[in-house]
Amino acid sequence: MRRNDKDVARPWAWLEVYNAARMPNPSRKPKVFWGWWIVAAVSAGNAIGSLAYIYGFGAFLLPVSSELGLSRTGISGVVSAVSVLGGLISPLVGFLTDRLGPRVLGLPGVVLLGMAYLALSRVDSTSTLYLVYLLGISIWFMTAFSAAPFVVITNWFSKKRGLAMGLAMSGVGVGGLAVPLVTLAISSFGWRATAVIFGGVIIALAGPFAYFMRHRPEQYGLLPDGATAPPSKPQAKGSAPPGGPEFTLGEAFRTRAFWALAVAFGLRNLVQTGALVHIIATFTVVGYSVQQAAAFVSLLSLFGIAGRFASGWLGDYFSKRWALVACMALSGLALLALMRPGNVWLASAAVAVFGAAEGGAIVLHFAIRADYFGRTAYGTIGGWTQAITTLGSVVGPLLAGAIYDGTGSYLFAYLAMGVLALGGAVLYAIATPPRKRTGTSTAVAR
Repeated sequence: MRRNDKDVARPWAWLEVYNAARMPNPSRKPKVFWGWWIVAAVSAGNAIGSLAYIYGFGAFLLPVSSELGLSRTGISGVVSAVSVLGGLISPLVGFLTDRLGPRVLGLPGVVLLGMAYLALSRVDSTSTLYLVYLLGISIWFMTAFSAAPFVVITNWFSKKRGLAMGLAMSGVGVGGLAVPLVTLAISSFGWRATAVIFGGVIIALAGPFAYFMRHRPEQYGLLPDGATAPPSKPQAKGSAPPGGPEFTLGEAFRTRAFWALAVAFGLRNLVQTGALVHIIATFTVVGYSVQQAAAFVSLLSLFGIAGRFASGWLGDYFSKRWALVACMALSGLALLALMRPGNVWLASAAVAVFGAAEGGAIVLHFAIRADYFGRTAYGTIGGWTQAITTLGSVVGPLLAGAIYDGTGSYLFAYLAMGVLALGGAVLYAIATPPRKRTGTSTAVAR
């Protein structure tokens, strides 16, 4: 991509040149479509990010709270505070990802996230714990992982978007499989040394992760899914991609689908964060060892991988909306079953179902948002969606922690989360495809 007079006139031209010209050009008809390399890179990044930021926190919860003298509600407050900050910066991160491209934000974001985990190993009080999580881990995790992976996969795939999203998000489940290693490392070396290991691994992966990130296939003379574009000048980043519905942020705000999807996903975030932050504690308080509880997390993650892959593939052929209804309904039933985790067989079945359903829901949600609102403003619309859905991530851990502190049991926490998940299923059911004000249907979801 060469810089011409039109490029110079655009304020973001130098960043377009950086994104499109500094790396090998994938328009040279490689044997493997460049989009699949992006999927592999995003999947690997999600594995590390989910282990350090999502599943791994449950393993850290008990030793950190014990050393710092925090209650379950207090340690859960860290997650909730991080979610609040994440929601506040999500619109900006989404907007910048659309405008600047994923590599410009992703590379420094991953490096600084790793450095934040190094800083985590040095905390010695509740205030420094909150400070590191808020100003370090939260901001840079959001910068690197909250928008860029979804934007880039949405841009590079259309007909195969569900499958690509499912494969990329399967990395989240892979990260969960390593939780027993985290608990083993914490028991062997302590949580501080384990935080240092996290930081080092994240920094080491920054370069490979950023290498494969390319914003839009049109910049390289390609079309989504690997179709080659007619011989022409690569498309400017600011113009709309061909085909499919394209909503602006304001147009999306004026649809029922936007709000139904946002609130439903907020409820999904509530039950997901509430369950994952407390899942190890849920099993240890009824007599399981920490390693046995970690095995339940691995089971959840294993079925989460299967759920992400299967839902992504099926979403390319069947209705994503009704698949989301099924996922949320199954999540609700599984959470209700976890009200009594003492029965190992029932608990194993519930964890497996919850993992598959929760994994499927996140893939289908991000895919249907692209189907409904298009690619051009995907990051911006997603950023504002996340700002809204953050409330669920805030409430979930606090709700479960407060109920445990008040009753000495997680029974009513899982009852509440199960009912709320069923409410999310209802909201997805009414999130029908949106239409533009002209009256012409712009949705492509089936």
